[in-house]
Amino acid sequence: MKDKKLGNRGFTVVELVVSFALAMTVAYFIFDLLYSLKNLATDAGVKTELLQKQALMVKEVEKDLENKKLVLATNCGKYCLDFLFDDQTTKRLSLNTSSNLFQYGNFVIKLIDGSDFGDIDVSNERVLTNGGGLQNDSWIKIKIPIKNKLVEGDYGLNLVYQYNSNEVSFNDLIFENTATNILYLKGSQDMVLFTDTPYQEPGYFWIDNSGVQRTDGVSVSGSVGASVGTYTLTYRVTYNSKTFTRTRKVTVKDKTYDYEFVKSAQLFQAPYKGTYKIELWGAGTGEARYGKGGYTRGNIVLNKGEKLYIYTGEQGKDGTIGNNTNQTFGKGGAATFNGGGAGGEARGSTTYPYANYSGGNSGGGATDVRLSKGNWNDATSLRSRIMVAGGGGGCFEEAEKSIDTNMSQGGTTTGGAGGITMAQDQAGYLSKRGTGGTQTSGNAFGVGGAGARSGHDTACSGHNGGGGGYYGGKGGQSTGGSCYKICGGGGSSFISGYSGCNAVNSDGTHRGNATHYSGKTFSSATMISGTGSMPNPRLNENSVGNNGNGYARITLISIQN
Repeated sequence: MKDKKLGNRGFTVVELVVSFALAMTVAYFIFDLLYSLKNLATDAGVKTELLQKQALMVKEVEKDLENKKLVLATNCGKYCLDFLFDDQTTKRLSLNTSSNLFQYGNFVIKLIDGSDFGDIDVSNERVLTNGGGLQNDSWIKIKIPIKNKLVEGDYGLNLVYQYNSNEVSFNDLIFENTATNILYLKGSQDMVLFTDTPYQEPGYFWIDNSGVQRTDGVSVSGSVGASVGTYTLTYRVTYNSKTFTRTRKVTVKDKTYDYEFVKSAQLFQAPYKGTYKIELWGAGTGEARYGKGGYTRGNIVLNKGEKLYIYTGEQGKDGTIGNNTNQTFGKGGAATFNGGGAGGEARGSTTYPYANYSGGNSGGGATDVRLSKGNWNDATSLRSRIMVAGGGGGCFEEAEKSIDTNMSQGGTTTGGAGGITMAQDQAGYLSKRGTGGTQTSGNAFGVGGAGARSGHDTACSGHNGGGGGYYGGKGGQSTGGSCYKICGGGGSSFISGYSGCNAVNSDGTHRGNATHYSGKTFSSATMISGTGSMPNPRLNENSVGNNGNGYARITLISIQN
Protein backbone atom coordinates (compact mmCIF):
# COMPACT_ATOMS: atom_id res chain seq x y z
CA MET A 1 0.00 0.00 0.00
CA LYS A 2 1.49 3.37 -0.97
CA ASP A 3 1.95 6.22 1.45
CA LYS A 4 -0.15 9.34 0.94
CA LYS A 5 1.91 12.35 -0.10
CA LEU A 6 1.28 16.07 -0.15
CA GLY A 7 0.74 17.57 -3.54
CA ASN A 8 3.39 19.68 -5.08
CA ARG A 9 1.11 22.76 -4.96
CA GLY A 10 2.20 25.42 -2.25
CA PHE A 11 0.06 27.61 0.15
CA THR A 12 -2.18 30.20 -1.37
CA VAL A 13 -2.10 33.85 -0.18
CA VAL A 14 -5.44 33.42 1.61
CA GLU A 15 -4.20 30.42 3.51
CA LEU A 16 -1.11 32.30 4.61
CA VAL A 17 -3.18 35.27 5.89
CA VAL A 18 -5.54 33.02 7.82
CA SER A 19 -2.69 31.11 9.38
CA PHE A 20 -0.96 34.33 10.43
CA ALA A 21 -4.18 35.72 11.95
CA LEU A 22 -4.73 32.58 13.99
CA ALA A 23 -1.19 32.70 15.27
CA MET A 24 -1.51 36.36 16.28
CA THR A 25 -4.81 35.70 18.07
CA VAL A 26 -3.28 32.92 20.11
CA ALA A 27 -0.29 35.10 20.93
CA TYR A 28 -2.57 37.99 22.03
CA PHE A 29 -4.58 35.78 24.37
CA ILE A 30 -1.40 34.39 25.87
CA PHE A 31 0.01 37.92 26.35
CA ASP A 32 -3.27 39.19 27.85
CA LEU A 33 -3.41 36.26 30.22
CA LEU A 34 0.16 36.82 31.34
CA TYR A 35 -0.46 40.59 31.75
CA SER A 36 -3.64 39.97 33.78
CA LEU A 37 -1.80 37.53 36.00
CA LYS A 38 0.94 40.11 36.45
CA ASN A 39 -1.64 42.81 37.39
CA LEU A 40 -3.36 40.47 39.80
CA ALA A 41 -0.07 39.74 41.43
CA THR A 42 0.75 43.44 41.57
CA ASP A 43 -2.67 44.37 43.00
CA ALA A 44 -2.45 41.60 45.55
CA GLY A 45 1.01 42.74 46.55
CA VAL A 46 -0.04 46.38 46.86
CA LYS A 47 -3.14 45.53 48.87
CA THR A 48 -1.17 43.22 51.12
CA GLU A 49 1.43 45.89 51.83
CA LEU A 50 -1.26 48.55 52.38
CA LEU A 51 -3.12 46.30 54.80
CA GLN A 52 0.06 45.43 56.66
CA LYS A 53 0.99 49.08 57.16
CA GLN A 54 -2.61 49.93 58.08
CA ALA A 55 -2.55 47.23 60.77
CA LEU A 56 0.75 48.54 62.18
CA MET A 57 -0.53 52.13 62.39
CA VAL A 58 -3.84 51.14 63.98
CA LYS A 59 -2.16 48.82 66.47
CA GLU A 60 0.23 51.55 67.63
CA VAL A 61 -2.54 54.10 68.34
CA GLU A 62 -5.02 51.61 69.77
CA LYS A 63 -2.40 50.40 72.24
CA ASP A 64 -2.79 53.73 74.07
CA LEU A 65 -6.53 54.12 73.54
CA GLU A 66 -7.23 50.66 74.96
CA ASN A 67 -4.95 50.95 78.00
CA LYS A 68 -5.33 54.61 78.98
CA LYS A 69 -8.12 57.11 79.50
CA LEU A 70 -8.11 59.92 76.94
CA VAL A 71 -8.58 63.33 78.53
CA LEU A 72 -7.88 65.71 75.69
CA ALA A 73 -7.53 65.64 71.91
CA THR A 74 -6.53 68.90 70.30
CA ASN A 75 -5.61 70.01 66.79
CA CYS A 76 -1.98 71.07 66.33
CA GLY A 77 -2.21 71.60 62.56
CA LYS A 78 -4.01 70.38 59.46
CA TYR A 79 -2.31 66.99 59.71
CA CYS A 80 -1.54 66.97 63.42
CA LEU A 81 -3.32 65.80 66.61
CA ASP A 82 -2.09 66.00 70.20
CA PHE A 83 -3.43 63.48 72.73
CA LEU A 84 -3.32 63.86 76.52
CA PHE A 85 -4.01 60.79 78.68
CA ASP A 86 -5.00 60.50 82.33
CA ASP A 87 -1.47 59.44 83.32
CA GLN A 88 -0.34 62.89 82.08
CA THR A 89 1.56 61.41 79.11
CA THR A 90 1.17 63.08 75.73
CA LYS A 91 1.43 61.67 72.20
CA ARG A 92 1.44 63.52 68.88
CA LEU A 93 -0.03 62.01 65.72
CA SER A 94 1.30 63.75 62.60
CA LEU A 95 1.26 63.16 58.85
CA ASN A 96 4.08 64.31 56.54
CA THR A 97 2.26 64.51 53.22
CA SER A 98 5.35 65.37 51.16
CA SER A 99 7.35 62.38 52.42
CA ASN A 100 4.32 60.13 53.04
CA LEU A 101 5.33 59.56 56.66
CA PHE A 102 2.94 58.59 59.47
CA GLN A 103 4.24 59.35 62.96
CA TYR A 104 2.67 58.60 66.36
CA GLY A 105 4.98 59.41 69.26
CA ASN A 106 8.29 57.71 68.38
CA PHE A 107 6.67 55.32 65.92
CA VAL A 108 7.27 56.26 62.25
CA ILE A 109 6.19 54.40 59.13
CA LYS A 110 6.40 55.34 55.43
CA LEU A 111 3.48 54.73 53.08
CA ILE A 112 4.09 52.73 49.91
CA ASP A 113 4.61 54.57 46.64
CA GLY A 114 1.46 55.95 45.05
CA SER A 115 -0.29 56.48 48.39
CA ASP A 116 -1.77 59.75 49.65
CA PHE A 117 -3.22 60.96 52.97
CA GLY A 118 -6.68 62.51 53.12
CA ASP A 119 -7.76 65.17 55.62
CA ILE A 120 -8.04 64.13 59.27
CA ASP A 121 -11.63 64.07 60.53
CA VAL A 122 -12.39 63.93 64.25
CA SER A 123 -15.85 63.87 65.86
CA ASN A 124 -16.88 63.61 69.49
CA GLU A 125 -20.36 62.13 69.84
CA ARG A 126 -22.81 61.15 72.52
CA VAL A 127 -25.86 59.58 70.93
CA LEU A 128 -26.87 56.80 73.32
CA THR A 129 -29.03 57.16 76.42
CA ASN A 130 -27.26 55.71 79.41
CA GLY A 131 -29.75 54.16 81.83
CA GLY A 132 -27.02 52.60 83.88
CA GLY A 133 -26.68 49.34 81.92
CA LEU A 134 -24.36 50.61 79.17
CA GLN A 135 -20.64 50.67 79.94
CA ASN A 136 -19.86 52.99 77.02
CA ASP A 137 -22.44 55.42 75.71
CA SER A 138 -20.19 57.98 74.00
CA TRP A 139 -17.23 58.00 71.65
CA ILE A 140 -14.60 60.01 69.85
CA LYS A 141 -14.02 58.95 66.22
CA ILE A 142 -10.78 59.63 64.30
CA LYS A 143 -10.68 59.01 60.54
CA ILE A 144 -7.47 59.35 58.45
CA PRO A 145 -8.06 58.27 54.81
CA ILE A 146 -5.16 56.65 52.90
CA LYS A 147 -5.61 55.78 49.22
CA ASN A 148 -3.35 54.30 46.54
CA LYS A 149 -3.42 54.98 42.80
CA LEU A 150 -3.02 51.32 41.87
CA VAL A 151 -5.93 49.87 43.87
CA GLU A 152 -9.38 50.96 44.95
CA GLY A 153 -10.45 51.43 48.55
CA ASP A 154 -9.46 53.26 51.71
CA TYR A 155 -6.54 51.81 53.66
CA GLY A 156 -6.39 54.45 56.33
CA LEU A 157 -7.24 54.61 60.03
CA ASN A 158 -10.75 54.49 61.47
CA LEU A 159 -10.31 54.70 65.23
CA VAL A 160 -13.14 54.73 67.78
CA TYR A 161 -12.50 55.52 71.45
CA GLN A 162 -15.51 54.65 73.59
CA TYR A 163 -16.14 55.89 77.12
CA ASN A 164 -18.80 55.92 79.83
CA SER A 165 -20.38 59.32 80.41
CA ASN A 166 -21.29 58.20 83.96
CA GLU A 167 -17.57 57.99 84.73
CA VAL A 168 -16.11 60.63 82.41
CA SER A 169 -17.90 63.91 81.87
CA PHE A 170 -18.57 64.75 78.23
CA ASN A 171 -16.75 68.03 78.85
CA ASP A 172 -13.67 66.13 80.00
CA LEU A 173 -13.16 64.89 76.46
CA ILE A 174 -12.36 67.87 74.27
CA PHE A 175 -11.51 68.18 70.58
CA GLU A 176 -10.81 71.63 69.25
CA ASN A 177 -10.50 72.05 65.50
CA THR A 178 -8.46 75.23 65.88
CA ALA A 179 -5.90 75.96 68.54
CA THR A 180 -7.65 79.14 69.70
CA ASN A 181 -7.27 78.33 73.39
CA ILE A 182 -4.19 76.88 75.05
CA LEU A 183 -5.77 76.67 78.53
CA TYR A 184 -7.56 73.47 79.56
CA LEU A 185 -9.47 72.31 82.65
CA LYS A 186 -9.19 68.86 84.15
CA GLY A 187 -12.43 67.27 85.29
CA SER A 188 -15.84 68.56 84.32
CA GLN A 189 -16.58 72.15 83.37
CA ASP A 190 -20.04 71.65 84.94
CA MET A 191 -19.53 69.98 88.32
CA VAL A 192 -22.18 68.88 90.82
CA LEU A 193 -21.36 68.57 94.52
CA PHE A 194 -23.46 67.74 97.56
CA THR A 195 -23.47 69.75 100.76
CA ASP A 196 -21.47 67.03 102.52
CA THR A 197 -18.63 67.15 99.97
CA PRO A 198 -16.08 70.00 100.09
CA TYR A 199 -14.90 71.32 96.73
CA GLN A 200 -11.50 70.09 95.55
CA GLU A 201 -9.93 71.68 92.48
CA PRO A 202 -9.58 69.00 89.73
CA GLY A 203 -6.74 70.94 88.13
CA TYR A 204 -5.83 72.84 85.00
CA PHE A 205 -2.95 73.21 82.54
CA TRP A 206 -1.87 75.09 79.44
CA ILE A 207 0.32 74.08 76.51
CA ASP A 208 3.07 76.35 75.23
CA ASN A 209 4.37 76.62 71.66
CA SER A 210 6.77 73.75 72.25
CA GLY A 211 3.95 71.45 73.26
CA VAL A 212 5.01 71.45 76.91
CA GLN A 213 2.22 71.10 79.46
CA ARG A 214 2.41 73.81 82.15
CA THR A 215 0.46 75.03 85.19
CA ASP A 216 2.43 78.15 86.08
CA GLY A 217 0.95 81.59 85.62
CA VAL A 218 -2.70 80.52 85.88
CA SER A 219 -4.93 82.72 88.06
CA VAL A 220 -8.25 81.47 89.47
CA SER A 221 -10.98 83.88 90.58
CA GLY A 222 -14.17 82.96 92.42
CA SER A 223 -14.87 80.40 95.14
CA VAL A 224 -17.23 77.52 95.93
CA GLY A 225 -19.34 77.84 99.07
CA ALA A 226 -20.86 75.12 101.24
CA SER A 227 -24.42 76.37 100.75
CA VAL A 228 -26.79 75.24 98.02
CA GLY A 229 -26.29 77.27 94.84
CA THR A 230 -24.28 77.61 91.62
CA TYR A 231 -20.76 79.01 91.74
CA THR A 232 -18.49 80.13 88.87
CA LEU A 233 -14.71 79.84 88.80
CA THR A 234 -12.73 81.74 86.15
CA TYR A 235 -9.24 80.64 85.03
CA ARG A 236 -6.84 82.92 83.13
CA VAL A 237 -3.34 82.66 81.71
CA THR A 238 -1.40 85.18 79.59
CA TYR A 239 1.09 83.90 77.00
CA ASN A 240 2.72 85.70 74.09
CA SER A 241 0.75 88.85 74.96
CA LYS A 242 -2.58 87.01 74.69
CA THR A 243 -4.91 86.15 77.57
CA PHE A 244 -6.76 82.83 77.50
CA THR A 245 -9.81 82.16 79.70
CA ARG A 246 -11.87 79.16 80.84
CA THR A 247 -14.79 78.94 83.28
CA ARG A 248 -16.06 76.14 85.48
CA LYS A 249 -19.55 76.02 87.01
CA VAL A 250 -19.98 74.18 90.30
CA THR A 251 -23.51 73.42 91.51
CA VAL A 252 -23.90 72.51 95.19
CA LYS A 253 -27.00 70.45 96.01
CA ASP A 254 -28.50 69.03 99.16
CA LYS A 255 -27.53 65.43 99.80
CA THR A 256 -30.65 63.27 99.59
CA TYR A 257 -31.47 59.71 100.64
CA ASP A 258 -34.54 58.21 98.98
CA TYR A 259 -36.60 55.25 100.17
CA GLU A 260 -38.96 53.49 97.78
CA PHE A 261 -41.53 50.98 99.02
CA VAL A 262 -40.00 47.92 100.66
CA LYS A 263 -42.00 45.49 102.77
CA SER A 264 -39.70 45.90 105.77
CA ALA A 265 -37.92 48.52 107.86
CA GLN A 266 -35.16 50.50 106.14
CA LEU A 267 -32.27 51.98 108.11
CA PHE A 268 -31.03 55.55 107.91
CA GLN A 269 -27.89 56.34 109.91
CA ALA A 270 -26.89 59.99 110.04
CA PRO A 271 -23.46 60.44 108.41
CA TYR A 272 -22.89 63.79 110.14
CA LYS A 273 -24.16 65.80 113.04
CA GLY A 274 -26.47 68.27 111.38
CA THR A 275 -29.94 69.30 110.31
CA TYR A 276 -31.93 66.94 108.11
CA LYS A 277 -35.19 67.52 106.27
CA ILE A 278 -37.52 64.51 106.34
CA GLU A 279 -40.37 64.13 103.83
CA LEU A 280 -42.94 61.33 103.88
CA TRP A 281 -45.69 60.32 101.45
CA GLY A 282 -48.44 57.97 102.63
CA ALA A 283 -49.57 55.28 100.19
CA GLY A 284 -52.58 55.83 97.95
CA THR A 285 -54.99 53.33 96.47
CA GLY A 286 -54.33 53.79 92.75
CA GLU A 287 -57.70 55.42 92.02
CA ALA A 288 -57.79 58.55 89.89
CA ARG A 289 -59.84 60.60 92.35
CA TYR A 290 -60.26 58.91 95.73
CA GLY A 291 -58.00 57.52 98.44
CA LYS A 292 -54.72 59.39 97.93
CA GLY A 293 -51.94 59.46 100.50
CA GLY A 294 -50.95 62.50 102.56
CA TYR A 295 -47.61 64.33 102.88
CA THR A 296 -45.57 65.45 105.88
CA ARG A 297 -42.33 67.39 106.09
CA GLY A 298 -40.06 68.81 108.81
CA ASN A 299 -36.47 69.51 109.86
CA ILE A 300 -34.75 67.67 112.67
CA VAL A 301 -31.27 67.77 114.24
CA LEU A 302 -29.48 64.41 114.40
CA ASN A 303 -26.16 63.39 115.86
CA LYS A 304 -23.61 61.53 113.77
CA GLY A 305 -24.41 57.82 113.77
CA GLU A 306 -27.97 58.28 115.05
CA LYS A 307 -30.37 55.71 113.59
CA LEU A 308 -33.87 56.12 112.20
CA TYR A 309 -36.07 53.37 110.79
CA ILE A 310 -38.15 54.08 107.69
CA TYR A 311 -41.43 52.21 107.04
CA THR A 312 -42.99 52.95 103.63
CA GLY A 313 -46.68 52.22 103.03
CA GLU A 314 -47.96 49.78 100.43
CA GLN A 315 -50.49 50.87 97.81
CA GLY A 316 -54.05 49.63 98.34
CA LYS A 317 -55.12 46.54 96.41
CA ASP A 318 -58.24 46.06 94.27
CA GLY A 319 -60.79 43.42 95.14
CA THR A 320 -61.54 40.66 92.64
CA ILE A 321 -64.76 40.09 90.65
CA GLY A 322 -66.93 37.02 91.30
CA ASN A 323 -66.90 34.06 88.91
CA ASN A 324 -70.17 32.76 87.46
CA THR A 325 -68.70 29.49 86.19
CA ASN A 326 -67.18 28.51 89.51
CA GLN A 327 -69.91 30.26 91.50
CA THR A 328 -67.31 32.00 93.69
CA PHE A 329 -67.55 35.35 95.43
CA GLY A 330 -65.32 38.32 94.69
CA LYS A 331 -62.55 38.61 97.28
CA GLY A 332 -61.61 41.83 99.04
CA GLY A 333 -58.20 43.40 98.44
CA ALA A 334 -55.62 42.14 100.93
CA ALA A 335 -54.51 44.29 103.85
CA THR A 336 -51.39 46.29 102.95
CA PHE A 337 -48.02 46.81 104.63
CA ASN A 338 -48.00 49.42 107.39
CA GLY A 339 -51.67 49.53 108.24
CA GLY A 340 -53.93 49.52 105.17
CA GLY A 341 -57.20 47.70 106.03
CA ALA A 342 -58.49 44.82 103.88
CA GLY A 343 -61.52 45.07 101.60
CA GLY A 344 -64.72 43.14 102.34
CA GLU A 345 -65.93 40.09 100.43
CA ALA A 346 -68.70 40.31 97.81
CA ARG A 347 -71.71 38.03 97.37
CA GLY A 348 -73.60 36.69 94.38
CA SER A 349 -75.89 33.92 93.17
CA THR A 350 -77.38 32.42 90.05
CA THR A 351 -80.15 35.00 90.26
CA TYR A 352 -77.76 37.88 90.90
CA PRO A 353 -74.65 36.84 88.94
CA TYR A 354 -71.41 36.55 90.89
CA ALA A 355 -69.53 38.44 88.18
CA ASN A 356 -71.67 41.54 88.74
CA TYR A 357 -70.07 42.17 92.13
CA SER A 358 -66.51 42.64 93.37
CA GLY A 359 -64.72 42.56 96.68
CA GLY A 360 -63.86 45.87 98.33
CA ASN A 361 -60.51 47.58 97.82
CA SER A 362 -57.99 47.75 100.63
CA GLY A 363 -56.56 50.98 102.05
CA GLY A 364 -53.03 52.30 101.53
CA GLY A 365 -50.42 51.94 104.26
CA ALA A 366 -48.92 54.86 106.16
CA THR A 367 -45.29 55.93 105.77
CA ASP A 368 -43.44 56.74 108.99
CA VAL A 369 -40.10 57.27 110.75
CA ARG A 370 -39.38 55.38 113.98
CA LEU A 371 -36.74 55.26 116.66
CA SER A 372 -37.30 51.57 117.38
CA LYS A 373 -37.15 48.73 114.86
CA GLY A 374 -39.71 45.93 114.86
CA ASN A 375 -42.53 44.39 112.85
CA TRP A 376 -44.63 47.15 111.32
CA ASN A 377 -47.49 46.44 113.77
CA ASP A 378 -45.29 45.96 116.85
CA ALA A 379 -46.71 48.17 119.63
CA THR A 380 -43.34 49.40 120.94
CA SER A 381 -42.16 50.22 117.44
CA LEU A 382 -45.42 52.04 116.57
CA ARG A 383 -45.15 54.19 119.70
CA SER A 384 -41.63 55.24 118.67
CA ARG A 385 -42.93 56.98 115.53
CA ILE A 386 -41.85 60.63 115.37
CA MET A 387 -43.40 61.41 111.97
CA VAL A 388 -46.27 59.76 110.08
CA ALA A 389 -47.91 60.44 106.69
CA GLY A 390 -51.41 58.93 106.53
CA GLY A 391 -52.44 56.45 103.84
CA GLY A 392 -55.58 56.79 101.72
CA GLY A 393 -58.72 54.78 102.44
CA GLY A 394 -59.97 52.22 99.94
CA CYS A 395 -62.66 53.44 97.54
CA PHE A 396 -64.30 52.56 94.23
CA GLU A 397 -63.79 55.09 91.46
CA GLU A 398 -67.18 56.65 90.73
CA ALA A 399 -68.37 58.95 87.95
CA GLU A 400 -69.73 61.36 90.55
CA LYS A 401 -67.61 63.35 92.97
CA SER A 402 -68.06 63.01 96.68
CA ILE A 403 -70.75 65.26 98.15
CA ASP A 404 -68.11 67.04 100.28
CA THR A 405 -64.34 67.41 100.60
CA ASN A 406 -63.96 63.97 102.15
CA MET A 407 -62.40 61.71 99.51
CA SER A 408 -60.95 58.91 101.67
CA GLN A 409 -57.69 60.89 101.65
CA GLY A 410 -54.74 60.40 103.92
CA GLY A 411 -55.13 63.36 106.24
CA THR A 412 -53.32 66.01 108.17
CA THR A 413 -54.06 65.72 111.90
CA THR A 414 -57.34 64.06 110.86
CA GLY A 415 -57.85 61.67 107.95
CA GLY A 416 -60.57 62.22 105.37
CA ALA A 417 -63.83 60.30 105.75
CA GLY A 418 -64.79 57.86 103.02
CA GLY A 419 -65.93 59.47 99.78
CA ILE A 420 -69.68 59.22 99.21
CA THR A 421 -71.76 60.26 96.21
CA MET A 422 -75.03 62.17 96.09
CA ALA A 423 -76.95 58.99 95.29
CA GLN A 424 -75.54 57.23 98.33
CA ASP A 425 -76.28 60.20 100.56
CA GLN A 426 -79.88 60.33 99.38
CA ALA A 427 -80.21 56.68 100.31
CA GLY A 428 -79.26 57.60 103.87
CA TYR A 429 -75.87 55.92 104.01
CA LEU A 430 -73.73 58.91 104.98
CA SER A 431 -73.18 57.37 108.39
CA LYS A 432 -71.91 54.13 106.81
CA ARG A 433 -68.78 55.62 105.28
CA GLY A 434 -65.52 54.97 107.10
CA THR A 435 -64.38 57.83 109.31
CA GLY A 436 -60.82 59.11 109.20
CA GLY A 437 -58.27 58.60 111.93
CA THR A 438 -57.60 61.42 114.40
CA GLN A 439 -54.86 62.12 116.96
CA THR A 440 -56.51 60.00 119.63
CA SER A 441 -58.93 57.64 117.87
CA GLY A 442 -59.80 55.75 114.72
CA ASN A 443 -59.91 52.11 113.89
CA ALA A 444 -56.74 51.48 115.92
CA PHE A 445 -53.34 53.00 116.64
CA GLY A 446 -51.41 52.57 113.37
CA VAL A 447 -53.94 50.21 111.77
CA GLY A 448 -56.76 50.85 109.28
CA GLY A 449 -60.02 48.95 109.61
CA ALA A 450 -61.29 46.24 107.26
CA GLY A 451 -64.24 46.96 104.98
CA ALA A 452 -67.46 45.07 105.72
CA ARG A 453 -68.55 42.18 103.53
CA SER A 454 -71.66 42.56 101.43
CA GLY A 455 -74.74 43.12 103.57
CA HIS A 456 -76.81 40.80 101.38
CA ASP A 457 -76.34 37.04 101.35
CA THR A 458 -77.01 36.58 97.62
CA ALA A 459 -75.76 39.80 96.01
CA CYS A 460 -73.76 43.05 96.24
CA SER A 461 -70.11 44.08 96.42
CA GLY A 462 -67.91 44.22 99.50
CA HIS A 463 -66.94 47.48 101.16
CA ASN A 464 -63.55 49.20 101.32
CA GLY A 465 -60.80 49.18 103.94
CA GLY A 466 -59.43 52.17 105.87
CA GLY A 467 -55.99 53.72 105.35
CA GLY A 468 -53.07 53.27 107.70
CA GLY A 469 -51.92 56.26 109.76
CA TYR A 470 -51.02 57.59 113.18
CA TYR A 471 -54.51 56.28 113.83
CA GLY A 472 -55.91 54.24 110.96
CA GLY A 473 -59.18 55.13 109.25
CA LYS A 474 -62.22 52.91 109.68
CA GLY A 475 -63.49 50.63 106.92
CA GLY A 476 -66.76 51.13 105.04
CA GLN A 477 -69.76 49.66 106.86
CA SER A 478 -72.45 47.33 105.58
CA THR A 479 -75.57 48.84 104.00
CA GLY A 480 -77.73 45.78 104.50
CA GLY A 481 -79.68 44.87 101.37
CA SER A 482 -78.42 47.86 99.38
CA CYS A 483 -75.59 47.33 96.90
CA TYR A 484 -73.91 50.70 97.42
CA LYS A 485 -70.13 50.31 97.82
CA ILE A 486 -68.98 52.30 100.84
CA CYS A 487 -65.47 53.78 101.04
CA GLY A 488 -63.02 53.59 103.94
CA GLY A 489 -61.59 56.57 105.82
CA GLY A 490 -58.02 57.86 105.46
CA GLY A 491 -55.38 57.59 108.15
CA SER A 492 -54.22 60.60 110.18
CA SER A 493 -50.71 62.09 110.11
CA PHE A 494 -48.38 63.04 112.96
CA ILE A 495 -45.28 65.21 113.39
CA SER A 496 -43.60 65.54 116.77
CA GLY A 497 -43.76 69.20 117.78
CA TYR A 498 -46.45 70.11 115.24
CA SER A 499 -49.41 72.10 116.55
CA GLY A 500 -52.56 70.01 116.87
CA CYS A 501 -50.75 66.69 117.29
CA ASN A 502 -51.10 64.53 120.39
CA ALA A 503 -48.05 62.39 121.15
CA VAL A 504 -48.01 59.15 123.13
CA ASN A 505 -45.82 57.94 125.95
CA SER A 506 -43.77 54.76 125.65
CA ASP A 507 -46.65 52.88 127.32
CA GLY A 508 -49.15 54.12 124.72
CA THR A 509 -50.99 56.66 126.85
CA HIS A 510 -51.45 60.10 125.37
CA ARG A 511 -49.27 62.96 126.59
CA GLY A 512 -51.73 65.74 125.76
CA ASN A 513 -49.10 67.68 123.81
CA ALA A 514 -47.30 67.40 120.48
CA THR A 515 -43.83 66.42 121.76
CA HIS A 516 -42.81 62.78 121.36
CA TYR A 517 -41.69 61.02 124.55
CA SER A 518 -38.10 60.95 123.18
CA GLY A 519 -38.03 64.75 123.18
CA LYS A 520 -37.21 64.84 119.47
CA THR A 521 -39.17 67.48 117.57
CA PHE A 522 -39.29 68.93 114.08
CA SER A 523 -39.09 72.56 112.99
CA SER A 524 -40.50 74.13 109.80
CA ALA A 525 -43.07 71.32 109.74
CA THR A 526 -45.87 70.96 107.17
CA MET A 527 -48.80 68.59 106.59
CA ILE A 528 -50.75 68.27 103.31
CA SER A 529 -53.78 66.00 102.91
CA GLY A 530 -54.28 63.68 99.94
CA THR A 531 -56.58 66.22 98.27
CA GLY A 532 -53.89 68.95 98.29
CA SER A 533 -51.05 69.81 95.93
CA MET A 534 -47.75 68.34 97.10
CA PRO A 535 -44.28 67.57 95.70
CA ASN A 536 -44.29 64.42 93.60
CA PRO A 537 -41.39 62.27 94.85
CA ARG A 538 -40.94 60.58 91.48
CA LEU A 539 -41.33 63.60 89.20
CA ASN A 540 -39.94 67.11 89.27
CA GLU A 541 -43.37 68.65 89.69
CA ASN A 542 -46.33 68.89 92.06
CA SER A 543 -49.37 66.63 91.99
CA VAL A 544 -52.60 66.22 93.96
CA GLY A 545 -52.01 63.57 96.60
CA ASN A 546 -49.83 60.49 96.36
CA ASN A 547 -51.47 57.78 94.32
CA GLY A 548 -49.01 54.88 94.53
CA ASN A 549 -46.79 53.24 97.13
CA GLY A 550 -45.46 55.30 99.98
CA TYR A 551 -42.14 57.11 99.73
CA ALA A 552 -39.61 58.73 102.07
CA ARG A 553 -36.81 61.22 101.46
CA ILE A 554 -34.17 62.49 103.88
CA THR A 555 -32.08 65.50 102.88
CA LEU A 556 -28.95 66.77 104.61
CA ILE A 557 -29.43 70.53 104.93
CA SER A 558 -26.41 71.55 106.99
CA ILE A 559 -23.51 70.03 108.91
CA GLN A 560 -22.71 71.11 112.46
CA ASN A 561 -19.25 71.01 114.00
